[in-house]
Amino acid sequence: MNLFSKLQNAGKQPNPLAYELPQGLRVQIMRLWEKGFGPDERWHPGPGRAYIEINRILCDEHQLMQLPQASQQSIPLQGVIAEYFILLNDTGKTLDVVQVVFNTMERLLHRISDGSGDMFYKSRYQAFEIINELNQRFQENNVGFKYVQGRIEKIHQGPPPMPLKERLVAGEPARNLQKIKDMIGTAVVTAVHDPYTTTGSLDTILKLADTGAKFSPLLRILGTEKTLSKSTEKKSFMGLLKDINSERKASWKARVYPASSKPHRRFLILQDGSVVTCGMSLNHIDKDEVLDHETAGSENAQHDHKLFEQQWKIAIAI
Repeated sequence: MNLFSKLQNAGKQPNPLAYELPQGLRVQIMRLWEKGFGPDERWHPGPGRAYIEINRILCDEHQLMQLPQASQQSIPLQGVIAEYFILLNDTGKTLDVVQVVFNTMERLLHRISDGSGDMFYKSRYQAFEIINELNQRFQENNVGFKYVQGRIEKIHQGPPPMPLKERLVAGEPARNLQKIKDMIGTAVVTAVHDPYTTTGSLDTILKLADTGAKFSPLLRILGTEKTLSKSTEKKSFMGLLKDINSERKASWKARVYPASSKPHRRFLILQDGSVVTCGMSLNHIDKDEVLDHETAGSENAQHDHKLFEQQWKIAIAI
């Protein structure tokens, strides 16, 4: 319901998300599962079956012979589970109860029957309706959890992480080449950092140029000494680089630096300050790897710019 207190607080700046379940929210959750399963009556066997299943799973997983009961009077199993849930001090185990109860609801509600039909015939709700209400209650109480397909997920503070734009796929080198080109867009590539730079890397750069990717006439290519240590590979690389500069009337330069540990960072620096990061080396793009675009000024883009310039200063020309 749109109660006055909710409407009054609607425009206020929310507090940081909490990661515990206050008593008021626990009561709301308990009422939700009672609403979903329906009344636990003698001639309505569904809820009884559900509570037996919930009790069994909680005892197994929480290593209990039986759920502890604080009240002195005799109460039905539904009440024992509710009491256990309300009095738990361990937030993790409290969320376990939520997970077990609503997973049981998803599996059993209106899905099992006896000789007379639906065992939950007195429940007027479907599981997804109750679960939607559960997640709404989490949100209303500014609690950073949600129930999704049988599990509890934590909602992290702050803006969500940027999703990866593309994924390169093994067995699709031509499409991978197009994905890299599309990620570059209309920007101009001014520098390439690829610790495993080889002649194959230059071939890939040429293929990208043929598809429409733009490379600066002053392109800087930075690799490591190890990959070009063989004289035959170095001679082949330098020959192709010379031919490229002659044909393109360019002044591409290549340098290598010593790598003390196995390097992994591979990226293209664009003229607008942004960076395209590649999970694989340009010498072989036929792999399952990530491909992403770091915006200009972002922390990752600044890190890559700094890394490139530092290594370029200590690197030696091939």
